[in-house]
Amino acid sequence: MSSIKVSGQMQRGDLSLQLDLGLEVGLTMITGANGAGKTSLLRLIAGFERLDAGHLTLDGHTVDDAARTFVPTHQRSIAYVFQDHRLFPHLSVLDNVAFPHRRRGVKKAAASARAQIHLTDVGLSEQAAIRPTQLSVGQQQRVALARALATPADILLLDEPLAAADDESRGALRELIINAPHSTVLWVTHDPDDADRGDHRIAVAEGRVEQNRKR
Repeated sequence: MSSIKVSGQMQRGDLSLQLDLGLEVGLTMITGANGAGKTSLLRLIAGFERLDAGHLTLDGHTVDDAARTFVPTHQRSIAYVFQDHRLFPHLSVLDNVAFPHRRRGVKKAAASARAQIHLTDVGLSEQAAIRPTQLSVGQQQRVALARALATPADILLLDEPLAAADDESRGALRELIINAPHSTVLWVTHDPDDADRGDHRIAVAEGRVEQNRKR
């Protein structure tokens, strides 16, 4: 399990993100206008950004105190789906999804077998051998989701993971996320059908968390 607690400030250009937030295990939906700070919040939790003041703890352990302590991304139990997918163009679709297992020392055959299961889950088993650049944007997004779901981690961070999904696959992909093995899931979305599915909801407006409530 992994709780998230952050109290502090992060200034990036014109955005001043003010946070006083505590999240427990479950699915949290994050909504808000473009530029409000939703992606910045995910990047902060992942360790791609740092606090300018305050504290961030994951499961009770300080990972950022804006001073001496900063735990880098690869040492946090995080899986992430980026808006631009961040797939490895030189690897096959299968090897992209197998990567989280390979970097943890799983042998290639076993990692590939696990990856194939996740590709089947997102409807891309027949595209396993090709490169991501040969896929449509929507298919690339599904590969990124499969890779994140394959990543052994406590926290799953999703930045508009279904934005490019077609209507036919959206429902099945939504259920995969809702039933993800990660104990804590933060999902940025503009889709009201997605936003209604979470255990908790956060609304971010002009750099401030307006709402943090259990549904």
